[in-house]
Amino acid sequence: MLLVQEGDKKHFVLIDSMSALMRGSYSDNAANLCPCCLKPYRSKAKLENHLKNGCAKFGERAVCPSVEESKEYVRFSNIPKMLKKPFVIYADFESILEAYEDTRNVASNQYQKHIPCGYAFKRISTVAKYDKEIVAFRSDGADDVGLHFVNALMKEADEIIKNYE
Repeated sequence: MLLVQEGDKKHFVLIDSMSALMRGSYSDNAANLCPCCLKPYRSKAKLENHLKNGCAKFGERAVCPSVEESKEYVRFSNIPKMLKKPFVIYADFESILEAYEDTRNVASNQYQKHIPCGYAFKRISTVAKYDKEIVAFRSDGADDVGLHFVNALMKEADEIIKNYE
């Protein structure tokens, strides 16, 4: 059963075939869904293999190699091509979602608008003394958060260049 709700109106819909319901979500319209975990498989054979070896028998089963076995799977041989990055900046934007009515006549309508309201970033260096504490900014509504962020990053770049020379 599927509950469809719009405002105070509620309606239950009987789902006869989950595969048929989900089929439109896949580009080639070939969805063979596992009834236990709802993962899609492109062929019946792959679904049957999944059911036989994992989901139906034991629940979802993952086989992880041991540390020694994993060395056979993961190899990186281009060590000379590796470059150590002396600085890296991790950043995150925060936004407020505002209701938005899209008046364009397109297939997908925008119904929310992201209003940036703040950001935070942290500078990390391979040399610990050049690490910097988290810089956080919260707008009071009057500031252009994007411009403020770019200016703050430019100041960081100037500091990095000064420290790196």
